Amino acid sequence: YSASQENQSNELYFYHANYTGSILAGYYNGYSGVVPDATVYCAGYKTNAIEPVDALISKGINVLSISLAIAPEGVYNGYGYFSKYLDYISFYYKTLICIGSSNSSSTPSGMPESAFAYNAITVGNINDMNTLEQSDDLLDIQSLYNVSNTKAYKPDLCAPGTCVKTSYTPNGGGGTSAATPVVSGI
Repeated sequence: YSASQENQSNELYFYHANYTGSILAGYYNGYSGVVPDATVYCAGYKTNAIEPVDALISKGINVLSISLAIAPEGVYNGYGYFSKYLDYISFYYKTLICIGSSNSSSTPSGMPESAFAYNAITVGNINDMNTLEQSDDLLDIQSLYNVSNTKAYKPDLCAPGTCVKTSYTPNGGGGTSAATPVVSGI
């Protein structure tokens, strides 16, 4: 599931959906997605983010991979109605939800409310700098820290998401949008 926001052009929406879909299930010219034989559905939204999720659930999907920041009411760094809705979907329909925490450069105001669903796996991006050495690895994530003990409670985990090459982007792309379908596929 890839979401489109109202202010994004159709071209950007389809690019993002094709890119994340190719990471999850693509196979072409030597590039293979995490689950190359999976069926991928794409859904976008203009004003109501719940309608496309309902449509996907009605098709019987069991994994939602959400790679865009969704904050329908402009809620950042907090639990809102869309987070509650994702928790309901996860629990009631036994659906695995993996959602990007958002990149620090694209949402400077913090994590979108979609990343706060308790029953979702919120994914951050790790850039291994294309080396085996771990000391130079960088985390590109939005995270929220518990004020009392300064331990992050979102994102839940980080995955490689920098310079991910696919059939759709042979030169690579990246961020939490790429890390999320990696986790969804696994």
